[in-house]
Amino acid sequence: MKRLMVLLLLVCTAYATKAQGSLLFCDSVDPSGNAVNSFESLILSPEGQTIQLLFHSEKGPIGTAQLKLEIAKLINHSFQKTDLRTVFTDPTKSIVSIPYSLKSAGDYRFRLTNQEGKIFAEEILSVSVEMSEAGSKHEVNNTDPNLPDHVDLFFSEDNIENFNTEFSFQATRGKIKLILQPFNENEPVRLLDIWQSEGGQYKKFIRSEKATFVKDGESGIYELAFPARNDYKVDVHTSDNALITSGFVGFK
Repeated sequence: MKRLMVLLLLVCTAYATKAQGSLLFCDSVDPSGNAVNSFESLILSPEGQTIQLLFHSEKGPIGTAQLKLEIAKLINHSFQKTDLRTVFTDPTKSIVSIPYSLKSAGDYRFRLTNQEGKIFAEEILSVSVEMSEAGSKHEVNNTDPNLPDHVDLFFSEDNIENFNTEFSFQATRGKIKLILQPFNENEPVRLLDIWQSEGGQYKKFIRSEKATFVKDGESGIYELAFPARNDYKVDVHTSDNALITSGFVGFK
């Protein structure tokens, strides 16, 4: 039920976001109010990083001197509020830049509202510590000291020798194998979060799934079904919700 509520919330707020304005993540904002080096995901430096959130109203002047910024983090497969701030604005302007300091990896939801709770914009930012260059692109944040330093996530249509990151939805019917390397058979259960790409951003939460991987040599294998032709991000967690790795896959 909680997962369904999260999905419905994202769909509803996406409509509200479209109606009110846009929210961009960037390194800085120039004097003309344009985003400098905007991004949709972030590789976080060890000491943390301050980013800028740039809101642009599509309805003209913002019209209020105060907004509220709610920050929620994906914890135990649902977004939980971690911070709430008041943002002071010039009501005659149509843009506002908001600095925010990030200290740790995770998936963050930023929601901008007025004092009455009307949503002006909402976006999700995926933050990781480092990115693997082997195989498909992986975002890695091994927070469990018992995990290996590096875990690869691969995708295959038939066996563990034929890796790919793009598949035919018609040929596979959306079902492919997820392959973890290395794999500890003493801890076969993993928690999966599946995100769907919308407008180039992996911000539509599809579902969470408890997966029991089967050992094959040094690998763990699990068959996962995807709902439709699209691009997806798969986050792999331990049973204690420590993020192991992430992988990206597409269906044509």
